[in-house]
Amino acid sequence: MLQALARGGHVTAERALEHARASYPAINPSTVYRTLDALVEAGIARRTDLGGPSRHYELAHEHPHHHAVCAACGAVAHFHSDTLRGFAEALAEATGHVLVQGREITVPAVCAPCRRAITARRAAVRPRLPEDP
Repeated sequence: MLQALARGGHVTAERALEHARASYPAINPSTVYRTLDALVEAGIARRTDLGGPSRHYELAHEHPHHHAVCAACGAVAHFHSDTLRGFAEALAEATGHVLVQGREITVPAVCAPCRRAITARRAAVRPRLPEDP
């Protein structure tokens, strides 16, 4: 399991199972799930909700980080808590709620390449108006 997580990125249990089966073809899926849960309980890995149907896992970092997940292609970008400072202050002022320390946040977004592709598609279908004389 650690080898699958050490590759970096965010690994689903299904992907970890595929990795484990490369070395141990008869491994039971429940063993993979229990092992991932044990790694989370031990603080070695983190379970991350990236907004899809599957749970994702990654190696735990000393500092919490958050995720921006592209709604178009699924690309994931990490960002740190200081990026949320303005949002946290506005949230507290508007609602009285404060962000829970140590919890990760997943933000749906659109990555730069997808944003460029969307802009290019819109420009291609937008009718051109004739110039005024």
